[in-house]
Amino acid sequence: MWRLADACAACAAATEQSAVVPDTVLVPRHQPRHAARRRHRAAKGPGDRVRVAEILSYLAAALPRDMSAAARLIALQCALRMDSHMQVQLPVGVLRGLRLSAPHLWQELEEARWLRTLPGRPGEVAAELLDSALLSQYPSRPDRHRAADWALRAGHAARTAGEGLHVQLLDIYTRALSDPTTDRGQGEIDRMGRECALEEHGLLTAMDRLVAIGSCAWWRACPDTGDLHWYCSSEPVMGDADPGPG
Repeated sequence: MWRLADACAACAAATEQSAVVPDTVLVPRHQPRHAARRRHRAAKGPGDRVRVAEILSYLAAALPRDMSAAARLIALQCALRMDSHMQVQLPVGVLRGLRLSAPHLWQELEEARWLRTLPGRPGEVAAELLDSALLSQYPSRPDRHRAADWALRAGHAARTAGEGLHVQLLDIYTRALSDPTTDRGQGEIDRMGRECALEEHGLLTAMDRLVAIGSCAWWRACPDTGDLHWYCSSEPVMGDADPGPG
């Protein structure tokens, strides 16, 4: 039987059958870079943009047409962050940064019977989602969490500060539908309005606001096809002219 006890170095040195244990600094063992790359989990299925775009499309069918943009932004984060029991905990700080912490926004989703709020830990809002079809969307939770983080960055609250939350939702939507290599995107005006809860006039006005805040360099509607084309800007771009077709 071994007995272990703490003592100062002087007492340990004077005690029979004892030993002084030096301070130990744990240094991580150096590993080659290629080994770290092998451990990195590769995402399964579509990328973050596609995940966000498809969840927004799904929510357009699952939620009432008159559901506000704020409630849709909450639903987007909930759908991407829920666990296997369809429960989610969202930090209040994140919601406050997105201007989504008001209780009435959650009430919209409760009245639509899409979720119910639960008692949560301090600093969090907890909810249980009631739409079981979400379980068939993307079962890989790490990939969904990464897409949720991408949506937070895409709808940068500082960039859309002072704008309506419908502008923030449209900012996320247009970036999700843009080609990551060219930052250009296109979509059907009717479908975009349905998925962002905007009428056509409101949609075009919101696109103008994205240009004004520098989130979109230019946009163009094509009456013949009913499509909307745009070019997203990662940095504020003021006064850029429409480059025309092609």
